[in-house]
Amino acid sequence: MTLAIDSKERTASLEIVAPANAPKTAADARKEGAAWWVLRAFRELDDAVCRLRLNHSEIALVLLRAKGSASTVRATDELLAANAKQGDWFVREVANLVRRVLKRVDLTAKSLYAVADEDTQWCGSFLELLLACDRSYVKNDPATKSVFGVTAANGGLFPMSNGITRLATRFLGTPAAADAVLATKGDFDATRADELGLATFAPDEIDWDDELRLAREERASVLARRADRHGGEPALRRPRDDGDQDLRAALRLAELDLPAPQRRGREGRAHVLRHADEARLQRRTHLTRRAERSDRAPSPPRRPLSSARTPRPAPTPEPAGPNTMTGIDYSQKIPNNVDLSSDKRLQRALEEWQPNYIEWWKSVGPTDFNTNDVYLRTAISVDTDGWAHFGYVKMPEYRWGIFLEPRDPNRKIGFGDHYGQDAWQQVPGEYRNWLRRLIVTQADTEPASVEQQRLLGHTAPSLYDLRNLFQVNVEEGRHLWAMVYLLHTYFGRDGREEAEELLQRRSGNPDHPRILGTFNEPCEEWLSFFCFTMFTDRDGKFQLLALAESGFDPLARTCRFMLTEEAHHMFVGQTGVGRVIERTCQVMKEHPGKDVKAYGAIPLEIIQKWIYFWNSSSNDLYGAEVSSNSANFFGAGLKGRAYEDRYTEHKALDQIYSVDRFVEGKVKREDVALRNAMNEVLRDEYVKDNEKGIEYWNRITEKLGVDFRFRLPHRRFNRKIGEWAAGRFDVDGNPMDEATWQKRAGEWLPTDADRAFVKSLMKPVREAGKFASWIAPPAKGLDNKALDFEYVKL
Repeated sequence: MTLAIDSKERTASLEIVAPANAPKTAADARKEGAAWWVLRAFRELDDAVCRLRLNHSEIALVLLRAKGSASTVRATDELLAANAKQGDWFVREVANLVRRVLKRVDLTAKSLYAVADEDTQWCGSFLELLLACDRSYVKNDPATKSVFGVTAANGGLFPMSNGITRLATRFLGTPAAADAVLATKGDFDATRADELGLATFAPDEIDWDDELRLAREERASVLARRADRHGGEPALRRPRDDGDQDLRAALRLAELDLPAPQRRGREGRAHVLRHADEARLQRRTHLTRRAERSDRAPSPPRRPLSSARTPRPAPTPEPAGPNTMTGIDYSQKIPNNVDLSSDKRLQRALEEWQPNYIEWWKSVGPTDFNTNDVYLRTAISVDTDGWAHFGYVKMPEYRWGIFLEPRDPNRKIGFGDHYGQDAWQQVPGEYRNWLRRLIVTQADTEPASVEQQRLLGHTAPSLYDLRNLFQVNVEEGRHLWAMVYLLHTYFGRDGREEAEELLQRRSGNPDHPRILGTFNEPCEEWLSFFCFTMFTDRDGKFQLLALAESGFDPLARTCRFMLTEEAHHMFVGQTGVGRVIERTCQVMKEHPGKDVKAYGAIPLEIIQKWIYFWNSSSNDLYGAEVSSNSANFFGAGLKGRAYEDRYTEHKALDQIYSVDRFVEGKVKREDVALRNAMNEVLRDEYVKDNEKGIEYWNRITEKLGVDFRFRLPHRRFNRKIGEWAAGRFDVDGNPMDEATWQKRAGEWLPTDADRAFVKSLMKPVREAGKFASWIAPPAKGLDNKALDFEYVKL
């Protein structure tokens, strides 16, 4: 047995080795005495565990490996089993020692991970050690020489303090699974071990190094405690304490896991969580499907590392200079400017995802237009003056790719607790879950909008607008590629599973919806499309601005380029609504005093209702007004404020922010810690930006001499997330009761009659240069083309 301690990394490594030869009879074992390998190994293991408990309170994680001869372990287990109850007294006492040491490992209040990689073997009593650990990481690679096997030791020779075997405890809810393990004959490999449920995680050779590194950093970043048992007692001495709490079971263990004297005497007991099936389920289950963007993350770690971490090289080599890699390589299957071809494993993984993406596009993307040539723009570089090229493309053949802004080797983290440190080129382990959740949530919005708009091509008011719809769609698809690249590159198997799940959820599906509520709203006519691109894509702008400040540099660089494309989406929305308003005003001037509906135009009052609805829904995307998650994201350096460089103070530790709260049915102004108000800070910027769009529309009515002014609703209006979801408020933010709301909601929000009328106008216009009766032509065409240019070849 060897023990290596790394106090700096708060990790220890234990390695137990079985020799090539061992006694086969009790007489031979007695002759060896204290030198008998199993007695010596488990005495040393006992000593190591006690040292870790009492002398190394800084150690949070213990990595355990078992090596040596599997046949030796099998023979020794047979000898111990034959003499465990009757027979040689010496062998019997050794079996009792092994039993006691395994129980001590079970009840050690530190995190223990079994690592099954090259040349490890987990047979019999060594398999008991694996089952005693909180997690087992098994390298699922046929070339890896790891061996597993079952002996009498696993069938009840060394029971836990709960009176049953470790196998039975692991598969407490599925006893048939334990029987399946016991029924195996001979040695088996890692793949079979995973199939039997002996692996908590089984990364392949592509992900192994990253998964194990992230697991170590994630666990070492918090106080020493049991990893999968809903908490536990930290292995730290308390004042005037002899340290005996370090030798007890972790708090809130399953009742069966506790020694008999301690059963029925603990509060807060939890169910056993170490089942392999349940561990997989927890890993794959998405946390908070419907939580809003800034309020979705696992609970914060107890004590994140605040010291500067040494930057690690990114998985894909990138040039260091700030002015290189601006061009995009279109010679590859996946266009990119990240030198994807230098990382064959990543390239293969993304190329395997690509057909699934194309199938998703063809099945739920823009319907019936995949064979048409569309005048689209594509990125040719990430330079500000040369990133777009126009030409005819069939949408399924659009060259979706991976484009990041060039890396600045001197970039520092610009906010939070890590302010001034080098930006991370690798995922910081202690923030892995938070960061993945932020990326997945942003990624989920991209395909969702394509699904919402998939049928709009059938009712396009012009070829110009049809082309704009398709440009928005393909760019949302490329934004999905940008996020999927991050998931594949930096999050291993979890990232690949998340990438696949992004293609499985569906907008508006009651059983498997998109994560954010707004992205499940119907978008069935073009007025909704224009309001969506005006308000919801503007939310995307500010979310991307906040993520572009991230201390995780690849995410920041990805979002900065996405912002370049996002600008066109908001242009489509703002000018689209403006053209609808313009046409209505023209009809009002042509037919004064008449109902514009009779002339195929949309009344300004109905347009205002659509503005109220989509703006209030998009306000929800920022989450709660006071949020601990937003504070955690900011403090961790993962998500900042839009335009962070405009602020003079970047840690937000001692500052306050005044927000309105809804307390006992009344609106009250309160000062809260600035970090907890980061959602509201971002929403404030969003509201200011929307006001500019409102003024743009009001200038149209003024220019055409129509006495009507558009307005934004108060941010309290029609909210389903956050502080104001608990009440009802009018468009001025005044509280009202439910009965009054039900009576007046039709004044502010679209009614069924309103929606039916707007849908009745949605007739396709497919002649070049012609426009529907309810929308005015744009001031000029795209790419300096005439309005009668054939933007889509039908």
